[in-house]
Amino acid sequence: MVLFTYIRFCFINYLRQHRYIWDLIVIVLFSVFFGGFFATTELHDNIWLVFTVFAIILNLLTASMLFFLEKGNTLYFLLSKPDSRRQLFLAKIILIVLVDLFWVFLFAFLYGLRFLSVEYFMLLPLRLFLIALVLLLSTLLLSLTYTYHPRQIWLVFLLIIFGNIINKEAMMVFETPGDYANLFAFLLPPFLELNFMAVTLDVLNWRMVFLVIALLQVWLLFYISRRRMLRKDLI
Repeated sequence: MVLFTYIRFCFINYLRQHRYIWDLIVIVLFSVFFGGFFATTELHDNIWLVFTVFAIILNLLTASMLFFLEKGNTLYFLLSKPDSRRQLFLAKIILIVLVDLFWVFLFAFLYGLRFLSVEYFMLLPLRLFLIALVLLLSTLLLSLTYTYHPRQIWLVFLLIIFGNIINKEAMMVFETPGDYANLFAFLLPPFLELNFMAVTLDVLNWRMVFLVIALLQVWLLFYISRRRMLRKDLI
């Protein structure tokens, strides 16, 4: 498979150029913090809120390493192939999500072994899917700074921060004409809502709205970044 070749090539460069160092620093710090959860005697679903925050912090570093620290001379092999730019962009997106999701899975699996709950492991794939969606949305937001202009990364950081702290559910009250301005909040990425979905696994009724919004934003961001990638000067 052609795409697998691109993913493998990017992953080898990621390791060979030691771009994983910052990820390891975050992982070591999180391991120290995470050790406190093993002292508890009961399994708590709120641990998934910790995992989602960890995933986003890790994603900020991994995406930066894979998007911006690629040495130009390592790309000659890839860019000489047909449809190379699209494949390279896809490979970077997939690799970033897989690397971050692996570390989240590892800590989540270790936490599950602490309590050996059958229900926990049965619900693990669904929760990992929601975290993967968070990672994909965050990665595609960061890809805009890679395909368009790196100096706009501060704007992407603001979108990620406010997407994680603004409760859009609380803004779904429209009693006066001025309340309809709250609709602009739905332009933010629904990170907070996805985070709580990973905790409660409540994806029914109005929560489906945020899931649909997240999927639409993923499609739109991928479409915009992919088109820009086709015209980007990579060397």
